[in-house]
Amino acid sequence: MQNGTFVIYGIEETLPNTGFQTKSWPLSRASPWSGTVFTSIDLGAPSPAAGYDCAVIIHRKAVTAEGKSNTRWEWRNNNVKSLVEVTSFPAYYKEAEKLFFCRCGRNTACEALSKLCKVSGGGLSLTKKELDLTLVKNHLLSSKSEHSMINGAWISRKNAETIKSQAAFGKKITNNSNLLNACEEGKISNLAVQWPRKPKPIKASISCCGSVHFLAEHDLGECLAFVEYLAVRFGV
Repeated sequence: MQNGTFVIYGIEETLPNTGFQTKSWPLSRASPWSGTVFTSIDLGAPSPAAGYDCAVIIHRKAVTAEGKSNTRWEWRNNNVKSLVEVTSFPAYYKEAEKLFFCRCGRNTACEALSKLCKVSGGGLSLTKKELDLTLVKNHLLSSKSEHSMINGAWISRKNAETIKSQAAFGKKITNNSNLLNACEEGKISNLAVQWPRKPKPIKASISCCGSVHFLAEHDLGECLAFVEYLAVRFGV
């Protein structure tokens, strides 16, 4: 059982047959911290999810302490100004359906895939997919299931001079008139929802930027099936 965040991408071209990485460079010759900076992708890794191929992405980036309050790093009694932050995450994909889902935060996925696409010479071509949350909202409102709920919303206000965004949270806001009016007057940027699915309803936070964060534990297969459903039904 697991939760976590999935970020939706679309596959534009046939994926490469093998993995590759960006150019590797040392963090600093003078630094006591040993490490190199690069981003790599291993396509065709063993997949724990039936029906999906799997890739493993490693993103090693330089992180500095400068400008960060109360940050002090030490290594062997030496002050360290920068270090290598390593993030490893899987991506699940269906090449025939042109869908590619990263299981990590949106910023990390964007950083890593942007670097990989640049050095692939067109071999890796992925585009971020957005979700139409107005369609998501309308779908939930039209559902007759008692498990269809909107539990929260972030709304960016159009042409606002003072308050740029509004938020509403609660167990009984699905048909709240204030929420619906706000949705009509602005753009929905995020929805916290309960969605009727089998074997149990899914609780998730859905972003218009194409990321889905699960708020309760679900099997990996359930998570991927739901993310794929959103991408196909509400992707733009």
